[in-house]
Amino acid sequence: MNNRDHENWILNELNDLGFPKTHEQELIANLRADPDKFQLNGKVNFPNYGKEKQMGYAIFFKKYEHHDAYHPYMYHARLEKQQRSQMFRITDGSGFTVRDAFNLLHGRAVNKTVRDHRDGKMRPIWFRLDLAIKDVNGNHRINSVSVPGHELVIARQLEQQGVAEMKDPLKRINVILSLYQGNAEPVTRHVQGKAETVYALVDPMQKTVKLVKPKQLIRNNNSKSKNVKIMNKENIEFLKQRLFYLGFGENLHVDMDKKIRENADKFTLSMKGEFGQGDQKKYVDYKVDFSRSKQEGSDMYFVNNYTAKLLNEKPELERSQKFFLNKGNGVTAKEAFNLLEGRAVHKNNLTNKFGQEYSAWLQVDFGKKDKYDNHPVQQYHEAWKYDLEKGLKPHPIKELQNETQKADLIKDLKKGNLQPVTFLTQDKEVRMLIEANPKERNINVYDENMKKQFQGIKVASPETKEAKEQSTQNSMNNTPDSKGADKKEEEKSGKAKSEKVEKQLAPPEKTRKRKGMSV
Repeated sequence: MNNRDHENWILNELNDLGFPKTHEQELIANLRADPDKFQLNGKVNFPNYGKEKQMGYAIFFKKYEHHDAYHPYMYHARLEKQQRSQMFRITDGSGFTVRDAFNLLHGRAVNKTVRDHRDGKMRPIWFRLDLAIKDVNGNHRINSVSVPGHELVIARQLEQQGVAEMKDPLKRINVILSLYQGNAEPVTRHVQGKAETVYALVDPMQKTVKLVKPKQLIRNNNSKSKNVKIMNKENIEFLKQRLFYLGFGENLHVDMDKKIRENADKFTLSMKGEFGQGDQKKYVDYKVDFSRSKQEGSDMYFVNNYTAKLLNEKPELERSQKFFLNKGNGVTAKEAFNLLEGRAVHKNNLTNKFGQEYSAWLQVDFGKKDKYDNHPVQQYHEAWKYDLEKGLKPHPIKELQNETQKADLIKDLKKGNLQPVTFLTQDKEVRMLIEANPKERNINVYDENMKKQFQGIKVASPETKEAKEQSTQNSMNNTPDSKGADKKEEEKSGKAKSEKVEKQLAPPEKTRKRKGMSV
């Protein structure tokens, strides 16, 4: 590829991503200067609820030596007024255009057709930024969901809400395509014989289409509404259920209702958990973070994450960790305690960046911390091939003999519990404590004093009647033949010892040495 072809290829790629055609001269100048890396900065305007809004961006380029060519590998989009920004990779296959980035940063969902790595087929996937959560690099988490046949659901809901464009086949297609691009699409509906313009917003996570009036988009943040009707009661009930299943019970319900009634954009609620381990009590401080959706016109609240701190009489020995939630699901309060104790927890329904679910064992690495004072979480996936049941088999655990008790034991260990069990020894039953150890693909065993047991305990095996008779026979056997056999054995042993002594006293044999270095 010659220089001009290379320049045209990059310009075409930027054009496909929706960047304005104002960078040609600056791009060519950078390419001919031949630096290792460079970036192009600019601004772009898009209509948003009938007004032009501006978004800044920076495109990053680097040189690939094996191709001897430059490639744009990511771009950074930012909304100055809202103080929101996100880094989008150009090479990750997601194909987010500049308009996609604009809509995502405004809290709207975008539909993209991507390849499913499980079967290689192309599928439409909805993407939305979680504007309440950022990672260590300052980027928002990208949530995704697949909704087959969603265009039919959108059309049906718009028809039911009296949108006039749904009666015209061509306008119908254009409206749905615009919503798939993440736009807040202006549509017309008739109310009491009068036509009014409203904006259609898609929420693929809830599988709904919402119509919003322009005046609803202006929110007075200083006002405190006391009218319960404007609150999303279903949302509050959902939050209460999430808190219950996360193990916080009903302790936070009253304070949560109060904060939502106060119209707070975000708030944090605290509680203390108590856990018993034998006669010892341990305590964990929890701080649960809530925030209101940043999507225009939405009054929905979400529980985003919580921080758990395992208390200790010596503050320097305290441990803390922030646990992020996905759609209100994640590590429970008890599982957080077990993780802070250093144990592993098995979780199902974990989601990757493509919205695909998987299972894994989780364990906190307390030897490291990021800049947010959080510890990395090690994941042991199915490919690690840790079989908990197989790890239990070598141990003489009484509960494994009963299928119901065995199933309960495995369930408790997967939750990260330090589980009491009964070991069958040769002469008695011994109380032990065990925990899962996915890293070593086995289990850890402790005695009642929490002293780790490195040696296994042999299974009790009562002697059979034949074994006892054979043992008695051998102990009473004192016949002349047996004495003679013993005498022959002693003579053989003595002869061997004599030969060994003679060999030690004999002069060493001469051996031929080879030239070279000995190893």
